[in-house]
Amino acid sequence: MSTADALTCALLTLTLYGNPQGKSAQQLDSVPVGTYLMSVVPLIRTGNSPTVVDDQGKFDVTGDAVLIYPWDPEQPRPGDSNVSYDLRIGREYRDHRGGSKTELAEGDVIELLPGTAVLVETLEYVHLPQTRFGYVVPRVSMLQDAISNTLSKVDPGYPGRLIVTVFNLGRKVVPLKYGAPFCSLVIHTVGDGADLYGHGAKAIRGERMKGEFRKLLDRVEANAGALSLMSLVTNVILALLTFVLTYLLLAPMLHRVASPK
Repeated sequence: MSTADALTCALLTLTLYGNPQGKSAQQLDSVPVGTYLMSVVPLIRTGNSPTVVDDQGKFDVTGDAVLIYPWDPEQPRPGDSNVSYDLRIGREYRDHRGGSKTELAEGDVIELLPGTAVLVETLEYVHLPQTRFGYVVPRVSMLQDAISNTLSKVDPGYPGRLIVTVFNLGRKVVPLKYGAPFCSLVIHTVGDGADLYGHGAKAIRGERMKGEFRKLLDRVEANAGALSLMSLVTNVILALLTFVLTYLLLAPMLHRVASPK
């Protein structure tokens, strides 16, 4: 899905299935019968009625507050709105070129090659109550570097870390550092009657691969052009050496044949 399609879908959700809290009766009367407005939920952690908590003990699936932990203490950043939360690179990813997943640790980096995609597990654990629904959308700052992600949903009742597909649409290698923000979560209200998500948390499938081996494979592919050139130069040098050695071996014989007795 392109970024334009993702934005279109996000805009369409503003007119689907949800009676926003705080709407007056007069405002709701102006909405056609059978249509409900879905409102974006600001992420508020303080006060008597927080909309987000970072403690499992404070979460209630029948309530209104979303659980997100570990919460990034730097969010919201100065000048940012509190209607979205930037999810961070977590401890596992899987390159779409292979079936093995790689573990990340503090300081590790995913080298996202041009034209490739990876499945990334978020650092944050998320649990949505029955009155909330989420979208995972791209960050504009990442789009500036040609990094995008698929638009994905988070159902009411979902408990666990999120799995997000990230694409490199550009022509240069882009590093994705463990713990760095890479996409955004937007929370919406949900009307009555929504069924809760009834499965376990999503997980990246595949056997684990050592991070250093994955980095070696990435370096080989990233430098495929340079390696091909080196191989060509090496073959030319070997051909020249073969010619010189052959000449040195045959020259005395040719000299004797050509010399008169």
